[in-house]
Amino acid sequence: VGTDSEEEWIELYNNSTFAVNIGGWTITDNNGTGFTYTFPEGVSIEPATKLTVAANEAGFRNLYFYTADVYGLLPFLNNGGDTLILKDTMGFEKDFVAWEGGASAGIPDGWGSTSNPWAGTGKTIVRTDPTVDTDTASDWGYATNNGYPETQGDITPPVISNVAAASVGIYDAVIEYTTDEAADSFIEYGTVSGSYTQTLS
Repeated sequence: VGTDSEEEWIELYNNSTFAVNIGGWTITDNNGTGFTYTFPEGVSIEPATKLTVAANEAGFRNLYFYTADVYGLLPFLNNGGDTLILKDTMGFEKDFVAWEGGASAGIPDGWGSTSNPWAGTGKTIVRTDPTVDTDTASDWGYATNNGYPETQGDITPPVISNVAAASVGIYDAVIEYTTDEAADSFIEYGTVSGSYTQTLS
């Protein structure tokens, strides 16, 4: 979905009960004959969770106001039809999706439609039920309003260090600290260690 170089994204869903390491997995367009994106090493999807890879951080944030899980140079998702093939590190096909008849290399065997799913302006192709995979066009529909890409979120807490209090007054204080990642976390503090009495943003 979106402007090819700035707003497009692809979402994957892990339908298993365990985390799946997708580092080294690939997505190739034009029915497996086009441009290939390779997931970086160490990328994994938690069980029953979706992961979104986006083409451009600024473009994605401007459209959805939050951050995707991964960014990278994706295949351009052809507006007039295309086919994406997902493969694991061994080259085995894990999933695919086609729309509007595919591109020059056509659609996968047995897809069952040369027109569906169809997604016009402002629509995103989505699997209608993430637990059903018949490898046919009937698995897919579309979402409006540019879709609703889901992310795993930040599941690792930041490491906070070098905490120091400055300008301590009767009713206020400046607390300085460093973290290992950008964060808009809450700070809780109190007069007794482990007994927090107020929350500041």
